[in-house]
Amino acid sequence: MNLRELMPVPEYFCKGVSSETDKFQFPIKERDRVTEIREVSQDDVDAFSKLTGDHNPIHTTNGGKTKAIVHGALLNGLVSGVIGTRLPGPGTMVVLQELNFPNPCFAGEQVTVTVEIESLRKIITCRFWCTVNRDKDLTVLHGYAKLVQMKKNSGKM
Repeated sequence: MNLRELMPVPEYFCKGVSSETDKFQFPIKERDRVTEIREVSQDDVDAFSKLTGDHNPIHTTNGGKTKAIVHGALLNGLVSGVIGTRLPGPGTMVVLQELNFPNPCFAGEQVTVTVEIESLRKIITCRFWCTVNRDKDLTVLHGYAKLVQMKKNSGKM
């Protein structure tokens, strides 16, 4: 049985996503890893700017004169999507997170998002990284998170 059979994901969520999750089996264990590939378009950046009110000019193309930088929070949202739907999956809540942005990600780039479980205890620890390929893989976000699994239908940890 694969992950999608255990936790079906709506088809619309998977549009434009490439994933290695079909290789993944429950129960999860340390060093389990999920990778998804997404392209972040200028439309995505513009919609995120409108949603958050962050209209910093670095996120625009300035009439085609510059490359728009993707919001760091948008990249973190891609990581959050993997954590909450794939690994560890539904019911997971982030309680602590550290983010590092060593290089900019530009609108139009294909982003590879990877999440890996480091430890499975009452508090789950994972590390994550996002890369783009510009002649070589370049990290645009990396960090770690501490997670808890919510008790089913209780709203409690």
